[in-house]
Amino acid sequence: MGVVRNLLRFFRPSGRLFVVLGVSLLVVSTFFLIQFLNRRSASASSDWYNDDWLYRKSISFGNSGSAESDRKVKVDVDTATLISAGKMQGDCGDVRFTTLNGQALDYYLDSSGGACSTDSTDFWVRIPTVYSGETAIYVYYGDTSAENGTKANQLLQTTFTPTSGPTIASEEQSPGPVAYWKFDEGQGGTAYNFSTYTSTEPDNLLANPDFASGTEGGVANNWSTATTSVPPAGYVEVPSNALYVDPITYDATQPSKSNFFVMQYEAKYDCTGDDDGDTAATCSAPAVSGAGVDYRDLSSFNKDNVVSTANGAPIVHITQQQATNACPTGYHLITNNEWMTIARNVEAQSSNWANGTIGSTVSGGGGLKRGNVGNVDSVGYNGADPEQGTGRDTKAKLVLSNGGELWDLSGNVYEWNNDMIMGADKPHNNTGAFVEWTAFAPPGASTYGTLSYDLTRPSDSSYNANYGMGRYYEGSHTGGPYAFLRGGSWDRTSDAGVFVLYLFNTPTYQSSSFGFRCASDTVAISQSYSSTSGRSSGGGDTITIGSVADGKLYQSVNVGDTASYNISAYVKCSAGCTGGVVDNTVASLYYGGNSISNAAYEEVAGETGWYKLTGTVTGVASAVDTGVLVKAGKIVVVDDVSLYSGVLTTTLSGTLGEGTAAPMWVTEDQCISGKCLRFDGSDDVVTVSATVSGIKTVSFWVRPMTASEQLIDLNGSANIEISSGTISVAGFSSPTAYVNGVLSSTLTANAWQYVTITTESGISGSAIKIGQVGANHGQVFIDELKLYSYARTAEQVKTDYVKGAGAHGSAAVLGAADLSFLSDGLVGYWKMDEAVGATGASWTVLDSSGNGNNGTGAGDAGPSGGKFGNGGTFDGVDDSVNISKAMVSSTLTG
Repeated sequence: MGVVRNLLRFFRPSGRLFVVLGVSLLVVSTFFLIQFLNRRSASASSDWYNDDWLYRKSISFGNSGSAESDRKVKVDVDTATLISAGKMQGDCGDVRFTTLNGQALDYYLDSSGGACSTDSTDFWVRIPTVYSGETAIYVYYGDTSAENGTKANQLLQTTFTPTSGPTIASEEQSPGPVAYWKFDEGQGGTAYNFSTYTSTEPDNLLANPDFASGTEGGVANNWSTATTSVPPAGYVEVPSNALYVDPITYDATQPSKSNFFVMQYEAKYDCTGDDDGDTAATCSAPAVSGAGVDYRDLSSFNKDNVVSTANGAPIVHITQQQATNACPTGYHLITNNEWMTIARNVEAQSSNWANGTIGSTVSGGGGLKRGNVGNVDSVGYNGADPEQGTGRDTKAKLVLSNGGELWDLSGNVYEWNNDMIMGADKPHNNTGAFVEWTAFAPPGASTYGTLSYDLTRPSDSSYNANYGMGRYYEGSHTGGPYAFLRGGSWDRTSDAGVFVLYLFNTPTYQSSSFGFRCASDTVAISQSYSSTSGRSSGGGDTITIGSVADGKLYQSVNVGDTASYNISAYVKCSAGCTGGVVDNTVASLYYGGNSISNAAYEEVAGETGWYKLTGTVTGVASAVDTGVLVKAGKIVVVDDVSLYSGVLTTTLSGTLGEGTAAPMWVTEDQCISGKCLRFDGSDDVVTVSATVSGIKTVSFWVRPMTASEQLIDLNGSANIEISSGTISVAGFSSPTAYVNGVLSSTLTANAWQYVTITTESGISGSAIKIGQVGANHGQVFIDELKLYSYARTAEQVKTDYVKGAGAHGSAAVLGAADLSFLSDGLVGYWKMDEAVGATGASWTVLDSSGNGNNGTGAGDAGPSGGKFGNGGTFDGVDDSVNISKAMVSSTLTG
């Protein structure tokens, strides 16, 4: 104090007291602040240099002598391993060296002694103090956007040669933010994430995985639907044909929705309960003639015992009326349209022609296969009456375009169809004999009666029995109704064939050579794309599955190897689910013909009804179907399907609301660091659709316009608001609140403040909303929002505040200009930057303070060129800008 008094006495006469005292206090305060920061650095050696650098290793070396100052030390680093692991830039440009306290050190990469990307790259590092004993520094790397940090020339300091080391310790990973939105874009509809943790994303091997495009109300681009590759036991899937489907319901863009299932074999009967067909002897129901199972002798007939298997004799001596009611639950007697769909399909497959040539003749060794028809030639054979069992002659097998195999369509026993016709309506030619299809006129002729060319015969008008097609038998041209029989039996030789149409008998007729086959309704699988049905109102695909079979939404993908891959999808149930819950009874992930059994189902917080399905698969080095399997009878919405290797991260970009819901980009003069966003309190919002797991710290700068505002909603239940000037935190376990670097929950309206909320229990952020909580919106400015996967300590929070928004590292920034006066406390800020053109009452002068105190021009007042952007022109007579709110002057005149 004596020194101070002497100084005061000395300077008082000259009037210099105020200046010297101010300088003295500045020197003293700066000295103590520097001492404080040095002590803090020494006690916090683990502070990270910069959040943008992902990795570091400590390097220590020994000195057996006394301490030395300003020396350079050579450090060898295995950069080749780090570069090959994707952790370091290929030119070593992101390498940095620091003291334990985070002070950056000059260094020089000496390529002459060990170039970059070698196992011993030479770095010369300038060390401020080489201590006696041990000195430690850090090497940092892992910033993909960092500029090259090496000096251009070798350092000039004296070389220090360590007496031990340098020794490099194991790698540490940055505790930086897992998500970081600077809001510096200044334009556009996206707020980008700047967290280096999420800057690299494994390639998604699926096209259009987030359903960003498609036909509104129709098909999503790159995605297809179909039944699962394994149909019900004993059935095969039949590809649809537009000729035989109701044109009103048939969708050419999704033909698989009109596919159906059909019995692979003629209907058999399971008498023993083992789900396999049985012989006539086992069932005690031998036919009067032939080896079929006589329907008349099956006591207590149960339609659900009717099966489709290779074993077992066909059910015979059944009328069409009885066959109509004999199909298992969920199936019906095959219709003529379904039969023709099958016949036309197999006709077009070369594998079904005896010599592999479509259009070849039986006499030439070719023809369409007939099977067991009592005649041995290129297309037929003479088997039992009728045939049964495995190991059959493959002439009885016909293959569909999708690979499905059908047996005995054209021989063995005739098969009832579920159609009838009156005698006068039959195709008319010869009532008493089989005739060739070539005997009929071309399509549309009156001789087809109420039928048509496509409902009766082969696609090629020249095909007849010599091509293996079979013939037509009309029967009576009067009376009726008459029932449809198709195919042929074991004794019909060249009359038999897949296109045989036998209209001789009434529905009540029965014979030992008449059997039946069952089919399903159409599978009715469809997709309906919408640009707003997905998560966060983005694109999504609604998948509707009929009651017949499970269906899949898929793409064909070849990953090229047998490595492990991650697969995931988001699914929301629209119908057919208990309580809207999505589990393996509703949908599952699908890869390579199988549903993924190890998948996890997690309800997505904050997104009503959405579930995330995640699992792993072993890759298949060929093209396989990949996507989502949906169970029969369910309707679901699918979004964001991923197939990737490695660890999945996301860009975490935020999407600004559309139209009036988009917050305003604000310039630097009103923000903390760079630009920021202003939310109007009405409907403005920024949404982050990706999931951020394990959030334990939320920090941001905020300027609320009132004492009660909505700030951030992490998942629909964990959120941060302001209520009557106090921070309100919901959904955080034992939260700790900091304001401006100290423990506090008090916020002031219309001033920038730094808020940090921490918790020791991780929170999963999904459908994150910035500027909105629930249905309410905040009237606020927000800048520099960060999410951390650990709870920041009180010391770290204080340092964050001292550094100022956007600063990195451990050292406080001294001498930074305090520009808060430009925005704190503002109730009105009129830039008058509106476009030139509007004048008088049509000129709206926007208030950029965030308080909504917009002005309206009067007289001839209007915008014109100004000192900063545009300004206003006033004529001094009647021009003005009127501000309606009472908190500022009501009129500005000029």
